[in-house]
Amino acid sequence: MRLNVAVRIFVLLLLFQILVFCVSYFHEQMNINIPLNADKELEVEFSSPPRLLGITDHKALAEAERARKRLEKLQSLVKKKQEADSLKQQSKKIEVDTSSEAEKIKIHNYTKDSIFALDNFFEALYDIETGKNKKLIRIAHYGDSQIEGDRITLYIRKKFHKQFGGGGPGFIPVRDIINPPAYNKEISENWTRYTMFHDIYVNNKYGYGGLVFRFSSLKGNDSSEKKAFISVSSNKYGNYNKSTLLWGNAQVPCKVTTTINGMSYEDKLSVQDGFGTLVHHFNSGMPTIRYDFSTTKSPDIYGICLDDTTGVQVDNFALRGHGGQGIFKMSAEYLKTQYKALNTKLIILEYGGNGIPYVIGEESAAQFEAFFYDMAMFMKKANPQASILLIGTADMAHKVEGSYQSYKGLKIAVNAQKRACQRAGIAFWNLFEVMGGEGSIIDWVNEKPPLAASDFIHFSEKGCALVADLLYDALMNEYALFKKRKIELQAKSIHKNISQEIQQLP
Repeated sequence: MRLNVAVRIFVLLLLFQILVFCVSYFHEQMNINIPLNADKELEVEFSSPPRLLGITDHKALAEAERARKRLEKLQSLVKKKQEADSLKQQSKKIEVDTSSEAEKIKIHNYTKDSIFALDNFFEALYDIETGKNKKLIRIAHYGDSQIEGDRITLYIRKKFHKQFGGGGPGFIPVRDIINPPAYNKEISENWTRYTMFHDIYVNNKYGYGGLVFRFSSLKGNDSSEKKAFISVSSNKYGNYNKSTLLWGNAQVPCKVTTTINGMSYEDKLSVQDGFGTLVHHFNSGMPTIRYDFSTTKSPDIYGICLDDTTGVQVDNFALRGHGGQGIFKMSAEYLKTQYKALNTKLIILEYGGNGIPYVIGEESAAQFEAFFYDMAMFMKKANPQASILLIGTADMAHKVEGSYQSYKGLKIAVNAQKRACQRAGIAFWNLFEVMGGEGSIIDWVNEKPPLAASDFIHFSEKGCALVADLLYDALMNEYALFKKRKIELQAKSIHKNISQEIQQLP
Protein backbone atom coordinates (compact mmCIF):
# COMPACT_ATOMS: atom_id res chain seq x y z
CA MET A 1 0.00 0.00 0.00
CA ARG A 2 2.86 2.34 0.92
CA LEU A 3 4.52 1.59 -2.45
CA ASN A 4 1.27 2.37 -4.27
CA VAL A 5 1.00 5.75 -2.54
CA ALA A 6 4.71 6.53 -3.13
CA VAL A 7 4.47 5.70 -6.81
CA ARG A 8 1.36 7.84 -7.19
CA ILE A 9 3.06 10.74 -5.43
CA PHE A 10 6.10 10.30 -7.70
CA VAL A 11 3.93 10.29 -10.80
CA LEU A 12 2.03 13.34 -9.64
CA LEU A 13 5.27 15.22 -8.96
CA LEU A 14 6.61 14.21 -12.36
CA LEU A 15 3.44 15.33 -14.06
CA PHE A 16 3.60 18.58 -12.14
CA GLN A 17 7.17 19.07 -13.43
CA ILE A 18 5.97 18.42 -16.97
CA LEU A 19 3.14 20.90 -16.56
CA VAL A 20 5.43 23.60 -15.16
CA PHE A 21 7.86 23.03 -18.02
CA CYS A 22 5.13 23.14 -20.65
CA VAL A 23 3.39 26.18 -19.20
CA SER A 24 6.64 28.11 -18.93
CA TYR A 25 7.64 27.44 -22.52
CA PHE A 26 4.40 27.12 -24.42
CA HIS A 27 2.05 29.18 -22.23
CA GLU A 28 -0.52 26.39 -22.13
CA GLN A 29 -1.93 24.35 -19.20
CA MET A 30 -2.73 20.89 -20.44
CA ASN A 31 -1.87 21.04 -24.17
CA ILE A 32 1.47 21.71 -25.85
CA ASN A 33 1.36 23.67 -29.11
CA ILE A 34 4.57 23.69 -31.16
CA PRO A 35 4.18 26.15 -34.07
CA LEU A 36 5.76 24.74 -37.19
CA ASN A 37 4.74 27.38 -39.66
CA ALA A 38 2.15 30.06 -40.20
CA ASP A 39 -0.71 27.75 -41.00
CA LYS A 40 -0.07 24.60 -38.95
CA GLU A 41 0.34 23.67 -35.29
CA LEU A 42 1.01 20.30 -33.75
CA GLU A 43 -0.61 19.40 -30.44
CA VAL A 44 0.57 16.96 -27.79
CA GLU A 45 -2.02 16.06 -25.12
CA PHE A 46 -0.97 14.82 -21.66
CA SER A 47 -2.88 12.35 -19.54
CA SER A 48 -4.48 14.31 -16.68
CA PRO A 49 -3.47 13.47 -13.07
CA PRO A 50 -6.92 12.15 -12.04
CA ARG A 51 -6.50 9.23 -14.46
CA LEU A 52 -3.62 7.91 -12.36
CA LEU A 53 -5.36 7.88 -8.99
CA GLY A 54 -7.26 4.66 -9.48
CA ILE A 55 -4.71 2.50 -11.28
CA THR A 56 -2.56 -0.33 -9.91
CA ASP A 57 1.08 -0.03 -8.87
CA HIS A 58 2.25 -1.73 -12.08
CA LYS A 59 0.25 0.59 -14.24
CA ALA A 60 1.41 3.60 -12.23
CA LEU A 61 5.05 2.66 -12.75
CA ALA A 62 4.48 2.20 -16.48
CA GLU A 63 2.67 5.54 -16.70
CA ALA A 64 5.51 7.21 -14.80
CA GLU A 65 8.08 5.78 -17.20
CA ARG A 66 5.97 6.85 -20.16
CA ALA A 67 5.70 10.38 -18.74
CA ARG A 68 9.46 10.52 -18.16
CA LYS A 69 10.21 9.51 -21.77
CA ARG A 70 7.66 11.99 -23.04
CA LEU A 71 9.33 14.77 -21.05
CA GLU A 72 12.77 13.86 -22.45
CA LYS A 73 11.44 13.82 -25.98
CA LEU A 74 9.69 17.16 -25.51
CA GLN A 75 12.87 18.69 -24.16
CA SER A 76 14.65 17.41 -27.26
CA LEU A 77 11.94 18.85 -29.54
CA VAL A 78 12.15 22.20 -27.79
CA LYS A 79 15.90 22.31 -28.46
CA LYS A 80 15.27 21.48 -32.11
CA LYS A 81 12.65 24.19 -32.35
CA GLN A 82 15.10 26.65 -30.82
CA GLU A 83 17.67 25.59 -33.42
CA ALA A 84 15.14 26.16 -36.21
CA ASP A 85 14.24 29.57 -34.80
CA SER A 86 17.94 30.46 -34.63
CA LEU A 87 18.35 29.47 -38.29
CA LYS A 88 15.42 31.69 -39.23
CA GLN A 89 17.11 34.60 -37.46
CA GLN A 90 20.37 33.87 -39.33
CA SER A 91 18.47 33.90 -42.61
CA LYS A 92 16.90 37.27 -41.80
CA LYS A 93 20.35 38.76 -41.15
CA ILE A 94 21.67 37.82 -44.60
CA GLU A 95 21.44 40.89 -46.79
CA VAL A 96 20.38 40.51 -50.41
CA ASP A 97 20.57 43.56 -52.64
CA THR A 98 17.21 43.96 -54.38
CA SER A 99 17.89 47.43 -55.81
CA SER A 100 17.52 48.29 -59.48
CA GLU A 101 21.33 48.48 -59.75
CA ALA A 102 21.66 44.93 -58.44
CA GLU A 103 18.97 43.80 -60.87
CA LYS A 104 20.91 45.35 -63.74
CA ILE A 105 24.11 43.39 -63.01
CA LYS A 106 22.53 40.15 -61.76
CA ILE A 107 23.65 36.70 -62.83
CA HIS A 108 21.06 34.46 -64.48
CA ASN A 109 21.47 31.48 -62.15
CA TYR A 110 19.43 28.97 -64.13
CA THR A 111 18.10 25.74 -62.65
CA LYS A 112 18.19 22.22 -64.00
CA ASP A 113 16.61 19.29 -62.13
CA SER A 114 15.74 21.72 -59.30
CA ILE A 115 19.41 22.61 -58.72
CA PHE A 116 20.69 26.14 -59.32
CA ALA A 117 23.66 26.41 -61.69
CA LEU A 118 26.00 27.93 -59.10
CA ASP A 119 25.00 25.72 -56.15
CA ASN A 120 28.08 23.43 -56.28
CA PHE A 121 30.45 26.38 -56.17
CA PHE A 122 28.48 28.16 -53.47
CA GLU A 123 28.37 24.98 -51.38
CA ALA A 124 32.18 24.88 -51.49
CA LEU A 125 32.36 28.59 -50.58
CA TYR A 126 29.95 28.06 -47.69
CA ASP A 127 32.10 25.23 -46.34
CA ILE A 128 35.10 27.58 -46.36
CA GLU A 129 33.13 30.41 -44.74
CA THR A 130 31.79 28.19 -41.96
CA GLY A 131 35.12 26.44 -41.36
CA LYS A 132 33.86 23.05 -42.49
CA ASN A 133 36.49 22.84 -45.24
CA LYS A 134 40.13 23.93 -44.93
CA LYS A 135 41.17 22.78 -48.40
CA LEU A 136 41.91 25.23 -51.23
CA ILE A 137 39.29 25.44 -53.99
CA ARG A 138 40.03 26.74 -57.48
CA ILE A 139 38.25 28.85 -60.09
CA ALA A 140 39.32 28.39 -63.74
CA HIS A 141 38.85 31.54 -65.86
CA TYR A 142 39.07 30.80 -69.61
CA GLY A 143 39.00 33.47 -72.27
CA ASP A 144 40.62 35.31 -75.16
CA SER A 145 42.70 38.50 -75.33
CA GLN A 146 40.14 40.32 -73.18
CA ILE A 147 41.66 38.53 -70.16
CA GLU A 148 45.18 38.08 -71.55
CA GLY A 149 47.98 39.03 -69.18
CA ASP A 150 45.77 38.25 -66.15
CA ARG A 151 43.44 41.14 -67.01
CA ILE A 152 40.10 41.02 -65.15
CA THR A 153 41.16 37.73 -63.50
CA LEU A 154 43.65 39.44 -61.21
CA TYR A 155 40.98 41.72 -59.73
CA ILE A 156 38.60 38.81 -59.18
CA ARG A 157 41.45 36.90 -57.49
CA LYS A 158 42.14 39.78 -55.11
CA LYS A 159 38.46 39.95 -54.13
CA PHE A 160 38.25 36.23 -53.32
CA HIS A 161 41.53 36.27 -51.42
CA LYS A 162 40.34 39.16 -49.28
CA GLN A 163 36.98 37.62 -48.36
CA PHE A 164 37.69 33.87 -48.29
CA GLY A 165 41.46 33.61 -47.89
CA GLY A 166 44.12 32.40 -50.29
CA GLY A 167 47.38 33.72 -51.66
CA GLY A 168 49.77 33.65 -54.60
CA PRO A 169 49.11 34.16 -58.32
CA GLY A 170 47.76 30.66 -59.00
CA PHE A 171 48.54 29.11 -62.38
CA ILE A 172 51.70 30.20 -64.22
CA PRO A 173 52.41 28.93 -67.76
CA VAL A 174 56.01 28.01 -68.59
CA ARG A 175 56.04 30.52 -71.41
CA ASP A 176 53.47 32.92 -72.86
CA ILE A 177 53.06 35.80 -75.28
CA ILE A 178 52.66 38.25 -72.39
CA ASN A 179 54.12 37.88 -68.92
CA PRO A 180 51.73 39.74 -66.59
CA PRO A 181 52.93 41.76 -63.61
CA ALA A 182 51.51 39.11 -61.27
CA TYR A 183 54.76 37.15 -61.24
CA ASN A 184 58.42 37.12 -62.25
CA LYS A 185 59.71 34.29 -64.42
CA GLU A 186 62.91 33.09 -66.05
CA ILE A 187 63.15 30.04 -68.29
CA SER A 188 65.74 28.32 -70.45
CA GLU A 189 65.43 28.99 -74.19
CA ASN A 190 64.64 25.42 -75.22
CA TRP A 191 60.97 25.36 -74.18
CA THR A 192 58.32 24.80 -76.90
CA ARG A 193 54.72 25.89 -76.32
CA TYR A 194 51.70 23.96 -77.65
CA THR A 195 48.11 25.13 -77.22
CA MET A 196 44.61 23.90 -77.93
CA PHE A 197 44.30 26.76 -80.43
CA HIS A 198 47.71 27.55 -81.97
CA ASP A 199 50.51 25.00 -82.44
CA ILE A 200 48.23 22.03 -81.80
CA TYR A 201 49.76 19.20 -79.79
CA VAL A 202 50.14 15.61 -81.06
CA ASN A 203 47.41 14.24 -78.76
CA ASN A 204 44.44 15.52 -76.78
CA LYS A 205 46.07 15.27 -73.35
CA TYR A 206 46.45 18.97 -72.64
CA GLY A 207 46.89 20.54 -69.25
CA TYR A 208 43.71 22.03 -67.83
CA GLY A 209 44.76 25.42 -69.19
CA GLY A 210 44.82 24.03 -72.75
CA LEU A 211 48.63 24.11 -72.80
CA VAL A 212 51.59 21.73 -73.10
CA PHE A 213 55.29 22.66 -72.77
CA ARG A 214 58.33 20.54 -73.69
CA PHE A 215 62.09 21.07 -73.75
CA SER A 216 62.97 18.38 -76.30
CA SER A 217 61.72 17.63 -79.79
CA LEU A 218 58.77 15.34 -80.33
CA LYS A 219 60.55 13.89 -83.37
CA GLY A 220 63.75 11.87 -83.69
CA ASN A 221 65.54 9.43 -81.42
CA ASP A 222 68.14 11.67 -79.85
CA SER A 223 69.08 9.95 -76.57
CA SER A 224 71.44 12.61 -75.30
CA GLU A 225 70.76 14.29 -71.97
CA LYS A 226 68.55 17.39 -72.13
CA LYS A 227 68.35 20.06 -69.49
CA ALA A 228 65.95 22.93 -68.86
CA PHE A 229 64.88 25.20 -66.03
CA ILE A 230 61.98 27.38 -64.84
CA SER A 231 62.29 30.01 -62.11
CA VAL A 232 59.17 31.79 -60.78
CA SER A 233 58.20 34.13 -57.94
CA SER A 234 55.42 36.57 -57.12
CA ASN A 235 55.09 39.57 -54.81
CA LYS A 236 51.66 40.79 -55.92
CA TYR A 237 49.07 38.58 -54.25
CA GLY A 238 50.24 37.97 -50.73
CA ASN A 239 52.06 35.02 -49.26
CA TYR A 240 51.97 31.49 -50.62
CA ASN A 241 53.19 28.28 -49.02
CA LYS A 242 52.81 25.65 -51.72
CA SER A 243 54.23 25.11 -55.21
CA THR A 244 52.77 22.54 -57.60
CA LEU A 245 54.42 21.39 -60.83
CA LEU A 246 51.78 20.00 -63.23
CA TRP A 247 53.04 17.30 -65.58
CA GLY A 248 52.21 14.12 -67.52
CA ASN A 249 53.24 11.78 -70.35
CA ALA A 250 56.72 10.91 -69.04
CA GLN A 251 58.09 8.27 -71.41
CA VAL A 252 61.42 8.07 -69.57
CA PRO A 253 62.29 9.07 -65.97
CA CYS A 254 63.04 12.75 -65.48
CA LYS A 255 65.16 14.13 -62.64
CA VAL A 256 63.83 17.35 -61.10
CA THR A 257 65.75 19.53 -58.64
CA THR A 258 63.50 22.02 -56.87
CA THR A 259 65.17 24.92 -55.08
CA ILE A 260 63.17 26.98 -52.56
CA ASN A 261 64.76 29.58 -50.28
CA GLY A 262 68.21 28.14 -50.96
CA MET A 263 67.12 24.59 -50.09
CA SER A 264 67.24 21.97 -52.86
CA TYR A 265 65.03 18.88 -53.13
CA GLU A 266 65.71 15.98 -55.51
CA ASP A 267 62.68 14.33 -57.13
CA LYS A 268 61.99 12.03 -60.05
CA LEU A 269 59.05 12.09 -62.46
CA SER A 270 58.41 8.40 -63.04
CA VAL A 271 57.31 6.87 -66.34
CA GLN A 272 53.55 7.31 -66.78
CA ASP A 273 51.13 8.58 -69.41
CA GLY A 274 48.65 10.10 -66.96
CA PHE A 275 48.47 13.36 -65.02
CA GLY A 276 50.83 14.02 -62.14
CA THR A 277 51.73 16.73 -59.64
CA LEU A 278 54.97 17.49 -57.82
CA VAL A 279 54.07 19.40 -54.64
CA HIS A 280 56.34 21.21 -52.19
CA HIS A 281 55.25 22.94 -48.99
CA PHE A 282 57.29 25.65 -47.30
CA ASN A 283 57.01 28.47 -44.80
CA SER A 284 54.56 31.10 -45.95
CA GLY A 285 56.19 33.95 -47.85
CA MET A 286 57.04 34.98 -51.42
CA PRO A 287 60.04 32.82 -52.28
CA THR A 288 61.54 32.11 -55.70
CA ILE A 289 60.88 28.55 -56.87
CA ARG A 290 63.31 27.06 -59.37
CA TYR A 291 62.90 23.76 -61.18
CA ASP A 292 65.87 22.15 -62.97
CA PHE A 293 65.04 19.25 -65.29
CA SER A 294 67.41 16.57 -66.60
CA THR A 295 66.37 13.67 -68.87
CA THR A 296 66.81 12.19 -72.33
CA LYS A 297 63.21 12.96 -73.36
CA SER A 298 61.05 15.75 -71.98
CA PRO A 299 57.82 14.90 -70.18
CA ASP A 300 54.80 17.11 -70.85
CA ILE A 301 54.83 20.07 -68.46
CA TYR A 302 51.51 21.91 -68.07
CA GLY A 303 52.53 24.76 -65.78
CA ILE A 304 53.16 25.71 -62.16
CA CYS A 305 50.79 26.83 -59.39
CA LEU A 306 51.85 29.07 -56.50
CA ASP A 307 49.13 28.98 -53.84
CA ASP A 308 48.17 29.09 -50.23
CA THR A 309 46.89 25.77 -48.90
CA THR A 310 43.51 27.23 -47.95
CA GLY A 311 40.93 29.67 -49.33
CA VAL A 312 40.10 30.34 -52.98
CA GLN A 313 42.44 30.56 -55.96
CA VAL A 314 41.58 31.99 -59.39
CA ASP A 315 43.56 30.75 -62.42
CA ASN A 316 43.84 32.68 -65.69
CA PHE A 317 43.78 30.74 -68.99
CA ALA A 318 43.89 33.21 -71.86
CA LEU A 319 44.62 32.52 -75.53
CA ARG A 320 44.71 35.47 -77.91
CA GLY A 321 42.26 35.16 -80.80
CA HIS A 322 40.65 32.05 -79.32
CA GLY A 323 36.88 31.70 -79.65
CA GLY A 324 36.62 28.61 -77.45
CA GLN A 325 36.73 26.02 -80.24
CA GLY A 326 40.03 24.63 -78.94
CA ILE A 327 38.31 23.33 -75.81
CA PHE A 328 36.87 20.48 -77.88
CA LYS A 329 40.42 19.36 -78.75
CA MET A 330 41.04 18.45 -75.12
CA SER A 331 40.24 15.06 -73.61
CA ALA A 332 37.24 15.42 -71.29
CA GLU A 333 38.42 12.45 -69.23
CA TYR A 334 41.94 13.83 -68.85
CA LEU A 335 40.48 17.19 -67.86
CA LYS A 336 38.24 15.48 -65.30
CA THR A 337 41.29 13.92 -63.64
CA GLN A 338 42.97 17.34 -63.36
CA TYR A 339 39.89 19.21 -62.15
CA LYS A 340 39.37 16.60 -59.42
CA ALA A 341 43.03 16.63 -58.32
CA LEU A 342 43.13 20.44 -58.23
CA ASN A 343 39.67 20.83 -56.63
CA THR A 344 38.27 23.18 -59.28
CA LYS A 345 34.75 24.25 -58.24
CA LEU A 346 33.90 27.03 -60.71
CA ILE A 347 34.61 27.35 -64.43
CA ILE A 348 34.20 30.81 -65.96
CA LEU A 349 34.02 30.94 -69.77
CA GLU A 350 34.56 34.35 -71.36
CA TYR A 351 34.35 33.78 -75.11
CA GLY A 352 32.39 35.15 -78.04
CA GLY A 353 34.10 38.38 -79.06
CA ASN A 354 36.11 36.78 -81.86
CA GLY A 355 32.95 35.35 -83.40
CA ILE A 356 30.78 38.48 -83.29
CA PRO A 357 31.71 39.80 -86.78
CA TYR A 358 30.33 36.55 -88.24
CA VAL A 359 26.94 36.63 -86.50
CA ILE A 360 24.83 38.45 -89.07
CA GLY A 361 21.41 36.83 -88.89
CA GLU A 362 19.22 34.17 -87.30
CA GLU A 363 20.98 31.24 -88.96
CA SER A 364 24.44 32.25 -87.73
CA ALA A 365 22.92 33.09 -84.32
CA ALA A 366 21.51 29.55 -84.11
CA GLN A 367 24.99 28.18 -84.87
CA PHE A 368 26.41 30.47 -82.19
CA GLU A 369 23.88 29.12 -79.69
CA ALA A 370 24.63 25.49 -80.59
CA PHE A 371 28.37 26.13 -80.21
CA PHE A 372 28.04 27.52 -76.69
CA TYR A 373 25.56 24.84 -75.68
CA ASP A 374 28.05 22.17 -76.79
CA MET A 375 30.85 23.96 -74.90
CA ALA A 376 28.76 24.05 -71.72
CA MET A 377 27.89 20.36 -71.98
CA PHE A 378 31.53 19.46 -72.65
CA MET A 379 32.62 21.29 -69.51
CA LYS A 380 29.84 19.69 -67.47
CA LYS A 381 31.09 16.30 -68.60
CA ALA A 382 34.69 17.23 -67.73
CA ASN A 383 33.76 18.54 -64.28
CA PRO A 384 30.29 17.42 -63.16
CA GLN A 385 30.97 18.58 -59.58
CA ALA A 386 31.73 22.19 -60.58
CA SER A 387 29.53 25.14 -61.46
CA ILE A 388 29.88 26.83 -64.85
CA LEU A 389 29.37 30.51 -65.65
CA LEU A 390 29.42 32.00 -69.14
CA ILE A 391 30.19 35.70 -69.38
CA GLY A 392 28.31 37.04 -72.39
CA THR A 393 30.12 39.00 -75.05
CA ALA A 394 30.85 42.64 -74.22
CA ASP A 395 29.74 45.47 -76.48
CA MET A 396 32.14 46.00 -79.41
CA ALA A 397 32.24 48.62 -82.13
CA HIS A 398 33.76 49.11 -85.57
CA LYS A 399 33.82 51.93 -88.05
CA VAL A 400 30.82 52.33 -90.32
CA GLU A 401 31.00 55.24 -92.77
CA GLY A 402 33.58 57.05 -90.66
CA SER A 403 32.01 56.64 -87.19
CA TYR A 404 32.04 53.84 -84.62
CA GLN A 405 28.94 51.69 -84.21
CA SER A 406 28.26 48.51 -82.29
CA TYR A 407 28.27 45.32 -84.36
CA LYS A 408 24.76 44.68 -85.66
CA GLY A 409 24.75 41.03 -84.66
CA LEU A 410 25.77 41.64 -81.07
CA LYS A 411 22.36 41.60 -79.48
CA ILE A 412 21.16 38.44 -81.22
CA ALA A 413 24.51 36.78 -80.46
CA VAL A 414 24.24 37.58 -76.75
CA ASN A 415 20.65 36.31 -76.69
CA ALA A 416 21.89 33.12 -78.35
CA GLN A 417 24.48 32.70 -75.59
CA LYS A 418 21.78 33.26 -72.99
CA ARG A 419 19.53 30.59 -74.52
CA ALA A 420 22.43 28.14 -74.66
CA CYS A 421 23.07 28.63 -70.94
CA GLN A 422 19.42 28.18 -70.05
CA ARG A 423 19.20 24.95 -72.05
CA ALA A 424 22.42 23.59 -70.56
CA GLY A 425 21.59 24.65 -67.00
CA ILE A 426 24.66 26.82 -66.48
CA ALA A 427 24.84 30.42 -65.22
CA PHE A 428 24.97 33.45 -67.52
CA TRP A 429 26.19 36.99 -66.90
CA ASN A 430 25.08 39.47 -69.56
CA LEU A 431 28.10 41.78 -69.79
CA PHE A 432 26.62 43.48 -72.85
CA GLU A 433 23.64 44.71 -70.80
CA VAL A 434 25.77 45.38 -67.70
CA MET A 435 27.89 47.78 -69.76
CA GLY A 436 24.78 49.62 -70.94
CA GLY A 437 23.82 47.73 -74.11
CA GLU A 438 24.30 48.85 -77.69
CA GLY A 439 26.78 51.68 -78.09
CA SER A 440 28.04 51.45 -74.50
CA ILE A 441 31.60 50.61 -75.58
CA ILE A 442 31.77 54.08 -77.16
CA ASP A 443 30.79 55.63 -73.82
CA TRP A 444 33.41 53.49 -72.06
CA VAL A 445 36.12 54.70 -74.47
CA ASN A 446 35.09 58.33 -73.91
CA GLU A 447 35.10 58.10 -70.10
CA LYS A 448 37.77 60.12 -68.29
CA PRO A 449 39.90 58.16 -67.60
CA PRO A 450 38.83 55.66 -70.29
CA LEU A 451 37.21 52.38 -69.34
CA ALA A 452 38.02 50.86 -72.75
CA ALA A 453 40.85 51.05 -75.28
CA SER A 454 40.76 52.99 -78.53
CA ASP A 455 40.24 49.76 -80.49
CA PHE A 456 36.64 49.83 -79.13
CA ILE A 457 36.99 46.16 -78.12
CA HIS A 458 39.30 45.71 -75.14
CA PHE A 459 38.90 47.22 -71.69
CA SER A 460 41.44 49.53 -70.11
CA GLU A 461 42.91 48.54 -66.75
CA LYS A 462 40.28 50.68 -65.05
CA GLY A 463 37.61 49.00 -67.16
CA CYS A 464 38.95 45.55 -66.24
CA ALA A 465 38.80 46.44 -62.55
CA LEU A 466 35.22 47.71 -62.93
CA VAL A 467 34.06 44.57 -64.76
CA ALA A 468 35.67 42.40 -62.07
CA ASP A 469 34.01 44.43 -59.29
CA LEU A 470 30.58 44.17 -60.92
CA LEU A 471 30.96 40.44 -61.54
CA TYR A 472 32.10 39.81 -57.98
CA ASP A 473 29.21 41.85 -56.57
CA ALA A 474 26.77 39.86 -58.72
CA LEU A 475 28.32 36.57 -57.57
CA MET A 476 28.16 37.56 -53.91
CA ASN A 477 24.52 38.62 -54.23
CA GLU A 478 23.68 35.21 -55.67
CA TYR A 479 25.75 33.65 -52.89
CA ALA A 480 23.65 35.52 -50.32
CA LEU A 481 20.49 34.14 -51.93
CA PHE A 482 22.01 30.65 -51.82
CA LYS A 483 22.75 30.98 -48.11
CA LYS A 484 19.19 32.13 -47.39
CA ARG A 485 17.79 29.17 -49.34
CA LYS A 486 20.12 26.74 -47.64
CA ILE A 487 19.44 27.96 -44.10
CA GLU A 488 15.67 28.15 -44.65
CA LEU A 489 15.69 24.59 -46.01
CA GLN A 490 17.58 23.47 -42.91
CA ALA A 491 14.95 25.12 -40.71
CA LYS A 492 12.15 23.48 -42.73
CA SER A 493 13.83 20.10 -42.40
CA ILE A 494 14.03 20.49 -38.62
CA HIS A 495 10.33 21.43 -38.45
CA LYS A 496 9.45 18.39 -40.55
CA ASN A 497 11.50 16.22 -38.22
CA ILE A 498 9.69 17.71 -35.19
CA SER A 499 6.34 16.91 -36.82
CA GLN A 500 7.34 13.29 -37.38
CA GLU A 501 8.69 12.86 -33.85
CA ILE A 502 5.52 14.37 -32.35
CA GLN A 503 3.53 11.55 -33.95
CA GLN A 504 5.83 9.00 -32.29
CA LEU A 505 5.65 10.41 -28.75
CA PRO A 506 5.26 7.66 -26.13
